[in-house]
Amino acid sequence: EIGDGCFSHCQSLKEIIIPNTVTKLGNDCFGCCYNLTTIELNEGLLEIGEYCFYNCQSLKEIIIPNTVTKLGNYCFSNCINITKIELNEGLLEIDEYCFYNCQSLKEIIIPNTVTKLGKSCFYNCTNITKIELNEGLLEIGDDCFQYCQSLKEIIIPNTVTKLGNECFYRCSNLTNIKLSDNI
Repeated sequence: EIGDGCFSHCQSLKEIIIPNTVTKLGNDCFGCCYNLTTIELNEGLLEIGEYCFYNCQSLKEIIIPNTVTKLGNYCFSNCINITKIELNEGLLEIDEYCFYNCQSLKEIIIPNTVTKLGKSCFYNCTNITKIELNEGLLEIGDDCFQYCQSLKEIIIPNTVTKLGNECFYRCSNLTNIKLSDNI
């Protein structure tokens, strides 16, 4: 385990390679590492804590290993230059504000193992054009996709039973919606 705040505000840090022996990245572990461009996460990692990579503004892409089951609150929020996030089978929950204000993110595919998207999960991801939600998802939290202004269409899987308040509020270019029969 790498403890809370361990490398937070290491402003010259550019690259991180996490070995497969690390099972947890603590809260705010690498937060505000403004020049961090590369993160290599390996199989064996189970949990990424709250604010772990918060405000890592030079980060461009991230691949979450299939051993990770939970992404904590604000985990990648304000990573304004991240363009690609690869989520893998095994992930169960994406917590509140996880990808908040990731303004350069273009698309996201939610694996069918994810059952819940937390509150404001993708809030203000203004350039996201494609969101693929898969069967297995049960709940979409309040404000989840609020201000995703480039989003044009969304298909809500039949497994979804709850859409939170203002889920797609101010998605001003949303033209096509297919809702689950179970809501």
